[in-house]
Amino acid sequence: MARSDLLNNYRLFVTVGHSEYWSKEMRDNVEQFVKNGGNAAFFSGNTCFWQVRIEDDGNTLVCYKDLFPYYPYLDPVFPSNVCTVNWNAYPVCRPSTTLTGVSWSGSGPSDNQYIVENADHWVFEGVTSNGNSIKKGDRFGSWLDDPNIGPGSALGEVDHRTEGDMGRTHDLSDDCTNHGVQEEETDFHKLAIMQDSSRGEAVTMGIFFNGLGTVFTASIFNWTRGLSQNGSWGPIDQITLNVLNHLQLELTITVPNVFGLDQERASAKVKAAGLVPIFTNSGSVVWSQKPSAGSIVIPDSSVTMSLKPF
Repeated sequence: MARSDLLNNYRLFVTVGHSEYWSKEMRDNVEQFVKNGGNAAFFSGNTCFWQVRIEDDGNTLVCYKDLFPYYPYLDPVFPSNVCTVNWNAYPVCRPSTTLTGVSWSGSGPSDNQYIVENADHWVFEGVTSNGNSIKKGDRFGSWLDDPNIGPGSALGEVDHRTEGDMGRTHDLSDDCTNHGVQEEETDFHKLAIMQDSSRGEAVTMGIFFNGLGTVFTASIFNWTRGLSQNGSWGPIDQITLNVLNHLQLELTITVPNVFGLDQERASAKVKAAGLVPIFTNSGSVVWSQKPSAGSIVIPDSSVTMSLKPF
C-alpha cells in the first residue's frame, strides 16, 4: 500500500485474520484515509505488531527478527523510523493503538467467548441471545454455542485495550520512554471483552473515531470461525453485517477545487469525487463554486458551479 491514492475511491478498509506485518507506508496511508473520512474494520488480531520494509521494487519484504531481543541492531537502517522492530519499540515508538485502538496482549484467552459491555451500541443491533435482544453481561462468539468452535477456540494472538499503556515493549537498551512516544487516541468505546484467568481482560472489541473516520476492531484473528457454517445466523454474523453496512455508508468527502476549469473537466472532477455537479449558467470556465473547495460533505452532495460568461 505504498500508493497514497490507493484507497481514495473506497469507503471502508477491511482486514481479516492475522494482520501482523505492516510497512510505514501501509500504516501512514490507512491512518490518513481514516482521518480524511474513510473507515476501517479490523476483523483481525495481533494487528500491526511488526514494522517491515518493502524493497527492490516490491519484490523483497524485509524484517529483522533474529537474536531476540537485539534484532533492531542487526537492521542496517537502525536507528531510523523504518527500522524493522515492534511498532511500540525504539526507535519507532509508534504503538498500534493510534491505528486500531488496541495493542497485542498475547495468545488466546482461557475464556473463548466475548462478554457484552455496551449492548446499546449500533454494533449489536439485531443481535440476540436465546431469542432475546443481547444485553450487558451476555456471552457470545461460539458457533451454535459450541465452545470448541468460535473466534477464541483456536489459540491465536489477540489484542486488548490498556488505558494509559502503550502495550508491551521489549527490553531494549534505549526504550521509548524518553523519545516522544505518540499519544493514544482517547475516544475509545469498549463493546465487548474476553477474559483470561491469569491476565484479566485479554481481548477488547471496540470502536473509536480518528479524525473524520471511524475504526472498529474485533481484536482476534479467528473472527471468521464464528461465522455461520450451515446457513444459520448468529451474533458474529450479525455484528459483521452491522459493521460492514454502517461503515461503508459513513463517509465524508472533501470538495475538490474546480476553479478555472471548463465545464467538461469540472464536471468530471466533481463526479470522480463522488459528488453531483450542477451548473447555473453557460460560460467558459468555472468562476465560483458552492460548497467551496476543501469543504467536508457527505457522498452524493451537490456542487453548484457558476461559469464565467464567454
